[in-house]
Amino acid sequence: MSSSKELYLIANELRAIANMGLYRTQNIHDRERYEKILTLSARMAGTLTQHTPDEILSLYREHMTHVCPFLGAEAAVFKSDNIMLIKRHDDKLWAIPGGITDVGESWAEAAIRELQEETRLKGTATQLIGIFDSRKWKNRSNLHLYHAVFEVTCKDLNPQTTWEATEIDFFSENNLPPLSRGLNLRVPFILKRRREKSLPYFDTPENQDAP
Repeated sequence: MSSSKELYLIANELRAIANMGLYRTQNIHDRERYEKILTLSARMAGTLTQHTPDEILSLYREHMTHVCPFLGAEAAVFKSDNIMLIKRHDDKLWAIPGGITDVGESWAEAAIRELQEETRLKGTATQLIGIFDSRKWKNRSNLHLYHAVFEVTCKDLNPQTTWEATEIDFFSENNLPPLSRGLNLRVPFILKRRREKSLPYFDTPENQDAP
């Protein structure tokens, strides 16, 4: 990859971070910081494309009101037929390790990163389990997300608790703990589909499996 292309990708990541921050926060000081990041991105992109920063900012702002669905990535780790779940610090319910995909990383990379951040486990994504539309699977957030769930294998299956995961354990299909909204539907479904060897899964207009 050429240095100019690499710098343009960095400028694009800065733009995405700034847009996300401006979309999600109302704090005036945070908004000032995100506006500064957006301006720096425009200066960098303008230098590379021979446009003025104001011209780049104008293009940026044309697209700021268009918010695409967020991309969530989750790492499903199994021990035999049991799935590893974490107890979230926020709602005190159980979930698959996961979070929002960052700009510049693949869906699978995001799942691996989230797993390591939340459980300290290092793993390899070996299979796409499914892609789930949060509108159909009653996600706890009002935001529209697409969740990609990957099966991740780990050489070391000794997870550690973190501030995000106050407890970690493995559960069978017939002995699941209280699950976060949305995951209370997806986790049993994932275990059932895995047992039936009918993976990967994705939602379609004709698919009647989703609740």
